[in-house]
Amino acid sequence: MKRKRKELDWYEHCRAGEGICDWREIADKLNKGKQVTGIYLITLSENPDNILEMFSAVYLSQSVFRERCPKIVGVAKGKDGAIALVRQLVEESWHATGSCRVNEYLKSR
Repeated sequence: MKRKRKELDWYEHCRAGEGICDWREIADKLNKGKQVTGIYLITLSENPDNILEMFSAVYLSQSVFRERCPKIVGVAKGKDGAIALVRQLVEESWHATGSCRVNEYLKSR
């Protein structure tokens, strides 16, 4: 019997990096278990010492990784795009709240 694939946890106001027209289209493909190359995901960190995490969407083909994937808050093209998006989120948080607590900033939006 085929095991049902866990649907990923997406932030309601997920951010799209430069060159991403519709993050929902990418989310739909990833939720269906399709591979999307060249895409990096930004997630909230489960480690209290970190702000955000970023990784290639290709890792989601590993069931263990997929099962433990934290809430996804951003989608970017390539590693450089992911770094730019992380920087943008941290700067927004800093300007809006005076802190780098991106998790709290995103929850308040």
